[in-house]
Amino acid sequence: MRATRTTIILLTGLLLLTGCSWPTLGPSVQTLAKVEGWRPGLEEDAFAVLEIAYDDATARALWEENVPADLPRREGTPLEAGVFGELGDVDFAEQVVALYSSGQSGSCPGWVRDVDHDGAGTVDVTRAEDMRGGDGCTDDYNAFRVVVALDREDVPDSADLPGVTGTVDGLAVLTLVVGEYPVAP
Repeated sequence: MRATRTTIILLTGLLLLTGCSWPTLGPSVQTLAKVEGWRPGLEEDAFAVLEIAYDDATARALWEENVPADLPRREGTPLEAGVFGELGDVDFAEQVVALYSSGQSGSCPGWVRDVDHDGAGTVDVTRAEDMRGGDGCTDDYNAFRVVVALDREDVPDSADLPGVTGTVDGLAVLTLVVGEYPVAP
């Protein structure tokens, strides 16, 4: 019984120290905004494009060029277009901002769940999708882009970008172009 009380006291203290919330567990991707369509002017033959902004000024340009001012504020999972966070939430000492452009099924909205760099020249984006209680998704293609904050350790340094390859969901056939924002068309 004493161990249980001690555990409860320690967890309560932890909650108070963290602002009454549990620490984030799992993948370290924070969705800041989701917008319909690919970035204007971006025409790639790849399945997806990940454009990385390593500094505050580039991130602000990325935001201004991709997030419409009238985009609605939303909370929770980025199932539809909206603003889910702010650039002010990003700690550029530990994080970067990136723009991921790809497509999703009209019946199963998708988002970026995780980004990982293997240190050997490959970046992999893992997607998630909401099947909305069904057991399949329609095969229509709806382009979208998301602005995300990522841990710096999950992407290559900007000097290492030339030659970096990318995959989506670990599948080499789902090619991912990785570059510094803005990737030239």
